[in-house]
Amino acid sequence: TTVAGLSSAISSVNSNASNINAVAGGISNVNTVAGGLTNINTVATNIAGVNSFADRYRVQAGVPSSSLNVGDLNFDTTANELKVYKSSFKIH
Repeated sequence: TTVAGLSSAISSVNSNASNINAVAGGISNVNTVAGGLTNINTVATNIAGVNSFADRYRVQAGVPSSSLNVGDLNFDTTANELKVYKSSFKIH
């Protein structure tokens, strides 16, 4: 009687078995993320600083043409050089 009463729930679990197995297979990654939650929250709290850093230091082929501020750094992968923005990018 008990099993018959749970038939719908058992069928639901069975139909989702592949999703359940996928989660079980990825539990190590879930635990890794959970272990870094403090760091994730710190980054989220300081996202403006993270975005500002991304504007100040770039890695790309050539040099950027927008969002240029004195002191910005760009590693030019084409020239294999680190460049500093003054009024144009200079190699230093």
